[in-house]
Amino acid sequence: MSRSILTGTTALPRAHTARSALRWRADLYALLALALLGIGSMLLAYQRATVMRLDVGTSYAAPYLNDFFKPEQNDQFDYAYSGAESEIRLPGIGAGVHTLLLRVSGWRPEQPEPALLQVYEGQRLLGSFHLADQTQVAPETYRLALHTTSGNALLRLTTSTFTPSAADQRPLGVLVDWVELHSHGVAPEAGQLLHVLLIGLLAYTLARQLGARPLVAFAIALVAVVGVAWLLADQRLWWTIFTRRLWGLLLGICLAVPLLERALPWLWRVGGVAFSARQTRWLIGILAVAAVWKIGGVLYPQIIVYDQRYHVPRTEMVLAGDFLKLLVPSDVTALSVTVGFEGGHLPYSPLWYLLAAPWGLFGGDLGIASNALNGVVDVSRSILIAYLALRLFENPLAALWAAGVYHLFEMPYYLISWGNWPTQLGLWGGLFFICVIAATAERASDRRTLALLGLGALVAIGTYTVMGVIAFAMVAMMAAFEWLRRTPFGAQRGWALLLALLIGEAIAFGLYHIWYVPVIWAETVPALVRRVTEPTPEMHGEPRPAFFEMIKISWDYTLNHMSWPAMLLIPVGGYLAFRQAKRGRLIMLAWLAALVVFSIVDAAIVAMIFKHIFFTLPLFALFLGVLFAALWHSPRLAARLVPVGVCLYLASFVAERWWFYIMEKRHSP
Repeated sequence: MSRSILTGTTALPRAHTARSALRWRADLYALLALALLGIGSMLLAYQRATVMRLDVGTSYAAPYLNDFFKPEQNDQFDYAYSGAESEIRLPGIGAGVHTLLLRVSGWRPEQPEPALLQVYEGQRLLGSFHLADQTQVAPETYRLALHTTSGNALLRLTTSTFTPSAADQRPLGVLVDWVELHSHGVAPEAGQLLHVLLIGLLAYTLARQLGARPLVAFAIALVAVVGVAWLLADQRLWWTIFTRRLWGLLLGICLAVPLLERALPWLWRVGGVAFSARQTRWLIGILAVAAVWKIGGVLYPQIIVYDQRYHVPRTEMVLAGDFLKLLVPSDVTALSVTVGFEGGHLPYSPLWYLLAAPWGLFGGDLGIASNALNGVVDVSRSILIAYLALRLFENPLAALWAAGVYHLFEMPYYLISWGNWPTQLGLWGGLFFICVIAATAERASDRRTLALLGLGALVAIGTYTVMGVIAFAMVAMMAAFEWLRRTPFGAQRGWALLLALLIGEAIAFGLYHIWYVPVIWAETVPALVRRVTEPTPEMHGEPRPAFFEMIKISWDYTLNHMSWPAMLLIPVGGYLAFRQAKRGRLIMLAWLAALVVFSIVDAAIVAMIFKHIFFTLPLFALFLGVLFAALWHSPRLAARLVPVGVCLYLASFVAERWWFYIMEKRHSP
């Protein structure tokens, strides 16, 4: 560092200031160019001629409709009835003149007067007409001019109502088949333009946070902006409902990055592992991409999350002050035909509903908030997987591969779309317990170790009971394996693990398990005995498949949701993992043993609904992470191309399935 004779200042701070100014200037130029290209892309997108059809009789129309009756269908088409006043929301269609086509039917049996349908855009009347022959169900197409200056349209359909029959007293309006909008040469809606520019800004910010240079960050953000503009040009109505949520998600990720940059080094330090700042940034990048992909998918308004209809009302029970009903045996805790039981109860943790309830206190949509939280829980498992790889193998590259490849498994996407949110939390709790065991692998039974293990056991059993039972069984088998080593440390370690299970269950018992003791003895145990001893057990009201047939069902499910490449490489990775492990071989052995044991339980006693397979996915990710790291270190290009090729294949496989879960599964027709 040199000191100037004339000014008395040093050269280094001046050089640092110059470099900082250059960086800010590069960012400013990149953002200005991004804004100009974003505006240009949106102008071109809205100039393009496009036809947007909304099939009112399908579940795809649900985000756009208000006060319509449930969809119906006949032999020719599907439809939905309006009420006396119903609304069709057309957001972000663009400012200008559009051609609106309405395909409706005025069918009204035994009604003296035909239906008078009036169509408004806001408070402005677009058209008023008597519908065609009311004795025919076949709809007719009506054409209207729709001029909007705001770029949004809210259509109001008003009509007189009728009741179809004495048995059906619904006040029906008109039968609506579809709504079609023809647009050309319109201006972008201001809100959509702002949303797209925010997407670009936040994508650029996120890329810069993750260490990308301005030019690379600009390219990433430009792809995002142009991609969204292209989607708006091609299928405008499908994407105008999502842009606000997308930039909101990106904002949340941008806010989370600096928190992770502070929290993760602390976690590595406390957990006794080495992970450089650069490697940590790569892990945060994996988390960010996974969050956009998974949380973005589950936030898309078209997705139908199956179990949401069951879990949201339970969260509302917490908000309504009925929390105690979730702590005691009820229909929530009943073991039904779903698992092959005809009776009995099992303790059901209310923790998920306590975590989700605060969103409702501030008026948030519990469905959206819970789905986002579900995605966060799943994405964050990569942190625990990376920690396990670091702890067991002391291999940072394997940690990164394992953390990334977990998100290329299709099963988590199935679980996210299924919406069994407590199961997701239980999977996280079980993995946390395993991480605590790995963190204390060299310590036998001192008080601090026992307290940590007891905390891990409580988290496992307190998040979701079924997943806790699997985790407890795994740890019990690990304790047995420790005793079989016949060493003083193994004996102490085995007793420490067993005591941890007792501590965790004792606390859970005092909190809420105690309420289930009478019903377990009176109903659950007899139901289990009947299930084991009955000559022809039933499942879903039909004879239960034989043992090996159930095994085949689980295998087919796993193969269908994992793909052949992953299934073939996992055993190879497992072999390498056992060879390269610095510690924790008994953890992996007990983990695999739990999969075998609960596969037998699933085939012979009670349906696990694939929960034992979900539980084992992080182990599979570790196996592939070790294998891919070994191949990546190979001097041969062909070997290094294997993990790249497999990941690209798995990514395409996951993308196709994720699209199916979002846009097709559970939709009608």
